[in-house]
Amino acid sequence: MEKKKESSPQGTPPDITSDKKVVSAAHYASRIEAVKDLIFGEDNAEIRTRLEQLDEKIDAQITALNERLSGVIDDQDKTTLARIDNMEMDLKAEIDRLDHSKADRVQLGKMLMEMGKALLEE
Repeated sequence: MEKKKESSPQGTPPDITSDKKVVSAAHYASRIEAVKDLIFGEDNAEIRTRLEQLDEKIDAQITALNERLSGVIDDQDKTTLARIDNMEMDLKAEIDRLDHSKADRVQLGKMLMEMGKALLEE
């Protein structure tokens, strides 16, 4: 026994199992779009225009923020490099001071040895 295919009620999308029915579904979809355009056409165009303007505004703001962020990063890099340079100079100065202090101790030790020899010779 074969079952008869039930036809879909008027106004509902058909089952998409056959090519004819797929075409019908596409036909319904295009009709729905046409009705939407008739009802919302002007509003839809206005909304699209406003969305495009908002997109452009957001893109401009993103570009401005990226440029500003790049400037801040560059300034921070310069500041950081300057601080590193200052720290290096301070470190070198401290090393030189310690080396000088060390040399003074050696010099003092030599002088003490010479004084000790001089005292022993007398």
